[in-house]
Amino acid sequence: MSDTTGIVEHYFSIRSSFAYLGVRRISHLAHAHGRRVVHHPLDLQALVARNGGVPYAKSHQIRRDNHHNELERWGRRLDMPVIVEPVHHVGPRERPSGVVILAQTEGHDVDRIAYEILAALWRDDRDIDSPEVLKDLCRKAGLPENLVDRALATEPQAELASNLERALAAGAIGSPTYVIDGEVFFGQDRLSFVEEALLAKR
Repeated sequence: MSDTTGIVEHYFSIRSSFAYLGVRRISHLAHAHGRRVVHHPLDLQALVARNGGVPYAKSHQIRRDNHHNELERWGRRLDMPVIVEPVHHVGPRERPSGVVILAQTEGHDVDRIAYEILAALWRDDRDIDSPEVLKDLCRKAGLPENLVDRALATEPQAELASNLERALAAGAIGSPTYVIDGEVFFGQDRLSFVEEALLAKR
């Protein structure tokens, strides 16, 4: 088992609305407590299918309505613009996830690019599978554009697949899930508990 001291593990879908609302906050919290975030983008539908959940597409309309209401409420609470039903919500996750994985592997500002991609979807309704859009986001984040050209290569895609197994082993429930020294926190609305845990472990 790998040593996770000094890190916060972030399991999330690159197309997750609540990951968008939490990604900057978990980065700030981790850094404030002397840790770094290790981002694990994954296939959320596959995770839900494996851990007993119900995929969003198959959920009851009551649950969808509640999801939308909560998204709007949290957007207001956090003063973060959010589009409840973006046109580009559904789409491939491999390319944008690959960009995040490569950025992390190669030591770039992965916190920033993870945020920029999530915000591009949930704030701006951009097509985050588009190479042109992703290259624009890399430029904005100060990352090399060639990450996009290499995002679908074998190595980052193998890591994307293995992140599902890591998530299941860690006890991840959905997106986002934060893990601190083996303790699991599901949802950006649990970040106050994350902060308490980080304080207790300092």
